[in-house]
Amino acid sequence: MLPFSRTETLSPAQADRVKRRCGVAAGTLQQCLAANPTNPDVCSSLETQVVHCQAEVVCMQLAADHQRCFKRVVNSQGTIPFSACDKEVAAMKQCLRRFKLYPYTSSSSSSGGGGSGGGSRRPAR
Repeated sequence: MLPFSRTETLSPAQADRVKRRCGVAAGTLQQCLAANPTNPDVCSSLETQVVHCQAEVVCMQLAADHQRCFKRVVNSQGTIPFSACDKEVAAMKQCLRRFKLYPYTSSSSSSGGGGSGGGSRRPAR
């Protein structure tokens, strides 16, 4: 990585962990985005799930912060909205951008984007 570069490279082990742990959810997100090109907000909960999964591998502290926030929201039994964790989600997305794992598009790899490999998981017709 160049000293002035804002991106980082995943180690082969990290890339493999992201693919193994998050590949199915990322593939499902890819299909959701492809099925809803005019309304990607339909996929926002799934996107947050993939962001959290990938962050658990490459941005562990941010993922832990989000997990604590999410538990607090769930334990509030509806008195705290899920949007209370938007700051933590944004921080995880920013971290994933450094590794070119975010943003996701319908044409991203099945692992959720970036350089972590994987191809399309669409069945042959």
